Amino acid sequence: MPRAPKPAARRPASRLTRGDAAPLPSDGAAIVAALYKAIPPPPQAPVLVDKLADVYGKASDWQVQTKWDGYRCLAYCDGDYVELRSRNDTNLTSDYPDVVRELQALRLKATVLDGEVCAFDDRGLTSFALLRSQRSHPVPIAYAVFDVLGLDGSDLRKLPIEHRQQALLKRLGPRREGASVFVSTGGIVTDLSVAADVARENGLEGLVFKRLGSTYRAGKSRDWLKIKFRLEQEFSIVGYTPRKGSSVVGALLLAVATPDGYAYAGKVGTGLNAEQESALARELNRDASPVPTAAGAPTSILKRARWAFPRLVAQVAYLERDGSDLRHSSFIRLRDDKLPEQCVWEVAGNEAEDASPRERRGTSKARCNSSAKRSSGPRQRRS
Repeated sequence: MPRAPKPAARRPASRLTRGDAAPLPSDGAAIVAALYKAIPPPPQAPVLVDKLADVYGKASDWQVQTKWDGYRCLAYCDGDYVELRSRNDTNLTSDYPDVVRELQALRLKATVLDGEVCAFDDRGLTSFALLRSQRSHPVPIAYAVFDVLGLDGSDLRKLPIEHRQQALLKRLGPRREGASVFVSTGGIVTDLSVAADVARENGLEGLVFKRLGSTYRAGKSRDWLKIKFRLEQEFSIVGYTPRKGSSVVGALLLAVATPDGYAYAGKVGTGLNAEQESALARELNRDASPVPTAAGAPTSILKRARWAFPRLVAQVAYLERDGSDLRHSSFIRLRDDKLPEQCVWEVAGNEAEDASPRERRGTSKARCNSSAKRSSGPRQRRS
């Protein structure tokens, strides 16, 4: 079982201010606005490693947490005023009213939380598919909180992670039965490989390791590392091949961004249901291109391809890369928090950065090969 972390040397927390010196206002809506200005997205993000040996130091140097499968979300709270922001600065407040109501009931004062909005299947595992379908098929939504950046007007980001989490547990308390908002802080193990084996056996998609004593820094940091138990990554969708005898999607055509444009990366058909096959065909037909939008596709694909300008992003699991294809690929989900130009071959420890708030609010500019017309394409949609 995980052990509680040893307390680190305490550092004083500073006060959150508006501008250089002005204190936080007294009105709840103004406080939330000031918190957002003081601690804007993006949140801190883990760096991908491909094996446990890359988690440097001793096991006791790290806190081990579950890797959730949902939407990363910062919550700005003051009493009845709550605002949820994605890592790319999209306002999600109206999307998850149950989470908002429970945060309101906690009566938090001048507080900023970091966590993951997620949905759980009947096995108790997070399911992004359920989360995406919650608008048309309502399901219980939870907010797993794993860090606190500001509390009662104090800026906690310069405190060690274990002190921030002690403050979080003290304020939110243990998980209550049926609660939509709960604390998930993980613990310390003596053997990382055992922890990984247990997580894998229980169906988790991965683990996150957070270095004890570390402060909170926005963006990618090697103080936070993550490992996945299967090969998967995001790809830009650049077209499709139709199912034989039909106009629906048989397989999506995938690409990665390079300095010279998009390069064909393979295809995926497994994992798509009938509704997705039809819906994606309609979406991609609206973005149709008369010429290939990715270089390097094999002749067998070129003969049947229906090309589209890059706008949508797919997360795909696969066994391994095999030349210009992916072996045993399987569609997981669409990613509306990624831009097509961010989809590059992932190298452990050097992942592409998430889109900035300016990029997320603006139009997604698709980089196409010189043989295709350059197009900005429609903005990516939030589900």
